[in-house]
Amino acid sequence: MNLFKHFWNYLEPEEKAKAETNNEYIEYDPSSSITYVKRWAKMENATIFRLSNKLVQVSFKDKTDIVMNAENKRVVYSNSKKEISVHPLVSAMENSDPEVTSHLKSAKALLSKMMNST
Repeated sequence: MNLFKHFWNYLEPEEKAKAETNNEYIEYDPSSSITYVKRWAKMENATIFRLSNKLVQVSFKDKTDIVMNAENKRVVYSNSKKEISVHPLVSAMENSDPEVTSHLKSAKALLSKMMNST
């Protein structure tokens, strides 16, 4: 519950209002295979999440997101307009879109920084 309270402070006011008016509750079953945040780090320009299912999500302050999936070797990029593009992991850095390439380089550096801070 402490983790929920901590992340509650990072929600935008309109997201908090939606959540407060929604009366649905989720029962937690420890025996289920629920995906959870294994590690996270808040950096100056992004927040990075390492999930229990081995996905890595980087949410940048400019409203862009990157989700890296090592299992299916794909990178999903969502720009600030929430337009989504999917790229093969091996060639994602060679993308023709400089915005995607720039965010991928930042994500790689942030992930390395998070992994080295253990």
